[in-house]
Amino acid sequence: MHLMEPLDSNPTLKRASQPTLWNTDLHMGNIYVDPEECSKIVSLIDFQSIMVLPAFLQAQWPVFLKPPQGYDYVKGLVQSSQRLPDDFDSLDEECKSAALQQWDQAKLAKAYEVSNYLEDRAAHNAMNIPRL
Repeated sequence: MHLMEPLDSNPTLKRASQPTLWNTDLHMGNIYVDPEECSKIVSLIDFQSIMVLPAFLQAQWPVFLKPPQGYDYVKGLVQSSQRLPDDFDSLDEECKSAALQQWDQAKLAKAYEVSNYLEDRAAHNAMNIPRL
């Protein structure tokens, strides 16, 4: 097939095309952490959804760390512009709760994005390959 040669010679794709083992069903229910040190992963389960593909096809936000949908999330290593709505004080309690939840999720997403850049540059680069 003539498609593989141009893909293989593309320098952007080449930097993020290493074969990568990926669990497509990785979520909080499949991750067990140490009860004494909750940042320490002790076990992963549910491996029937594992694939090996180029990193740029697989790298993505973990579901529980994605920026909230419909939120004005700014990707990149910039100071977060995420904030509460200007009319937050006038919202009812349910809307305030939703706004706070979205704001918290946006802060988690930014922390993941920056951490990924600092700790796993290959994954960060793979996640930022332009999608066509």
